[in-house]
Amino acid sequence: MSGTTGDETGKDPFEERLRAALTSAADDVTPRGDGLARIRGRISEGKGSWWARTRDTLLARPAFAAASSVGVIALGLVTAVAIGQVSGVAQPFGGGSSPSAAGTTAGSTQTTSASPTDEPSHSASTHTSEPSDSSTGPPPPATVSVPVYFISRTSGGYELTQSSRTVTVHGTKRERQTQRAEAAFSAIYETNPQARSANVWQSGTTVVDTELVGDTLRVDLSGAGGSGASSSAEAARAALKQVVYTGLAAAPSASTVQVRVGGAAVSSFWGVLPIDPGGVGRGDSALTRPFNTISSPDPGATVGSPVTISGTGAYDGGQVQWQVLSGGTVVKSGSADTGTDGFGDWSRSVTLDPGSYVLETFEQAGGSRRHEESVSFTVTG
Repeated sequence: MSGTTGDETGKDPFEERLRAALTSAADDVTPRGDGLARIRGRISEGKGSWWARTRDTLLARPAFAAASSVGVIALGLVTAVAIGQVSGVAQPFGGGSSPSAAGTTAGSTQTTSASPTDEPSHSASTHTSEPSDSSTGPPPPATVSVPVYFISRTSGGYELTQSSRTVTVHGTKRERQTQRAEAAFSAIYETNPQARSANVWQSGTTVVDTELVGDTLRVDLSGAGGSGASSSAEAARAALKQVVYTGLAAAPSASTVQVRVGGAAVSSFWGVLPIDPGGVGRGDSALTRPFNTISSPDPGATVGSPVTISGTGAYDGGQVQWQVLSGGTVVKSGSADTGTDGFGDWSRSVTLDPGSYVLETFEQAGGSRRHEESVSFTVTG
C-alpha cells in the first residue's frame, strides 16, 4: 500500500486544484508590450537563486501548500468583494444588487398619484411583465369641486358671480373634464334655474349633452335654450358668458365653447347676439363688443351744419337716447329706434350754429342711464 495521501500519481489533490486555479488566473493575464519576455527572463535568471530553491522546497510540502492556497483564496474573496462595493456592480457569489440598482428598480414600479385633471404618470422604465393597468390606467375616482357662474341683476346691468358644484369624476383626463363640465352646466339649470340666472333663461332649459372635442367644449341645450326669457342683447350676453365661463373653468383643456341647440350649432344666440358657430372664447367680440358706440362725428372733428350724428349698438327696446350740449346746456335731444333688440345702426341729421359741442348717447333703462358715450366736435359757419 502506498504511503502517499494523494491520488495514484502521488500528488496532493488539493495542491493540484490550487495549481489549476492559479494557472487559470495566469492565463487571463495578458502582459503589455514586451512584458511576457521580461517575466520569462526573470524566471530563468531566478532558477538558481536562494528564493527559487526555498520556494521549491516549501511548495513540495503539502501542509505549506494547503495553507498558501487558503491564503490566496481568502485574498481573492476580499478583493472581489471590495471591487464590487467600490464599483457599484452586483456583488459576487449571488450577493444583492447595489444601492443604485435597487433604487432604479423601485422607481420603475412606483405609481405617482395624479390630480383629477392630470394624466396618470407613466414610468419610463416599467417592467414588461407588469400589468398595464399599474402604469397606464387612469387614477382612481375622485370627488372635486368645479366652478359654476350664476347671473345677478344690478342697477348697472347683469353681473356674473362664481359658485361651485361637487362632482365625482373618473376615467381619463378628457373624460374627467367632460364630467366636470357636464355637472357644472347642469347646475345652472337644476331645481330653480331662474334663481341662478336672474330670469334670463327660458324655463325648461336643460343640458342634453356635453362633449370635449379637441380644444372645443360642446354643450347641447334643449329647445328651450334657443331663446331667452328676455329678448335684449344684454341679457343674451349675460347668459352666453355664463355658459362660456362655466365651461372653460370646468374643462381647462378647452379654449372655446360651442353652443348647440337641439344638436345644431347656432350662429345667433337667442336671435340677437351674433356668435361664431365654431365656438366662443373669453375674448370673443360677442362677449366684449360695446353695447353703444358713436360712429360720427369723429372725436375732435370740424364739420359743417347740418351735422350727421350716428352710432351702433344694442339698446333696451331698440331705443338709443342722444343729446347735443353746448357749454353744458342741452341744445338738441331725441331718440332713435334701431328696430331690433340686437345690434343695430341708427342715424340722425341735426342743424347747429357754429360753435363747440358735445354729443352724448346712452340707453335709458330702469330710470337710469347706461352705456354712455360722448365725443366733442366743432361746427363751422
